[in-house]
Amino acid sequence: MGPLAGIHEGLKAAGGEYVFVVACDMPFLKADVVEFLFKSAKGHDGALPVSDDGIYEPLHAVYCTGPMLAGTKKAIEQGERFILAPIFDLEDMVLIEMDKIRELDLDLELKTFLNVNTLEDIEKYTI
Repeated sequence: MGPLAGIHEGLKAAGGEYVFVVACDMPFLKADVVEFLFKSAKGHDGALPVSDDGIYEPLHAVYCTGPMLAGTKKAIEQGERFILAPIFDLEDMVLIEMDKIRELDLDLELKTFLNVNTLEDIEKYTI
């Protein structure tokens, strides 16, 4: 089932009300960005960053454990593999635009959202 099943298992094991979900190929995480996502999610179903070109970042987001767990369970039971399927069922997601992250000076270059797949990627982004 891919990332959706991994997220589901992580949510089942989570002990907190909110969880941060991140892809394993995002090595430049910024603690300030993660903290901002947690603060933004409080009282909602989660906080989901949206790239400048309107692409959701579901693998760098904070979710309220209960609603997201129910959503991933439903998606898996329906044979869904689309990672955004459970998110679209959540009623109260806070969308975080990249401009807000820049405006708050949390990560001007948005490196926290870069995914690295090759040695060349690492060299490119660390020089």
